[in-house]
Parts: sequence; C-alpha cells; structure tokens
Amino acid sequence: MLSTVIVDSDYRSLKILNTFFGREKDVLVIGAFHSVEKVFSFVKKYVPRILVIDVYNLGNMNRNAWEQINQSPNKPYIILTTFYPDDDMKNLLKYASDYLLKPISPGDIKKSIYKYLKSDDLQVFV
Repeated sequence: MLSTVIVDSDYRSLKILNTFFGREKDVLVIGAFHSVEKVFSFVKKYVPRILVIDVYNLGNMNRNAWEQINQSPNKPYIILTTFYPDDDMKNLLKYASDYLLKPISPGDIKKSIYKYLKSDDLQVFV
C-alpha cells in the first residue's frame, strides 16, 4: 500500500483529493490536512510514500521543515497541485516529483501514481 498524506487549504479540493486517492486500490490515505501546521510532524512520524500538497500550502510551510522533508532518506514522492499553470511551476518542480493541474480527475491521479510506480523513487522503499 502507498501511504499518502494530502494537504490543501481548500476544503472542497481536500475532500475531492481524499476521495479520488482513497478509491485507488494501492493507496491508503493516512492523513488529510487543510493547513500545514501539523503536516511536518505527521510526515516525520508516519513517513508516507506520497505527499500531495497544494502550491499555496507549500508557500506557507516552514522552509526548514520543507527542506528536511526533501532531504530525508525516505523522502515521499511529492505531488504538487495548483489551479494556476505558469512558468513558476517549473521552478517548484525541483521540490516535487509531479504536479497536477486543478480541477483534478481520477485519471490524473492514476497517471501520477503510475508514474511513481515506474520511477526510481520507489526503490528507496524496497
């Protein structure tokens, strides 16, 4: 099972992401948060394999906490979500493995999970 944590300040988006990821047979959503205050300690304690985080929330996360997540030997596969497609996403992808443009469909999630399963990132957990 791919343990997954979702962070999105928009309650509707959080509910949709939680539902869509929860429908995937290989995914277990272990946490869903609408703010970043508790995310770092939760990720550090439970070490999810996938972290889905809205770009807006990424900007609100403590820089030190974010760097610790990114430098961890058990770094999760990070999927950024956003409503706004722009060139800044290319800069943010240095911190992430994939990104999804809202509105997100179940097919988008399947593609991202498939991309993860085919990536070298998976070998960290084998």
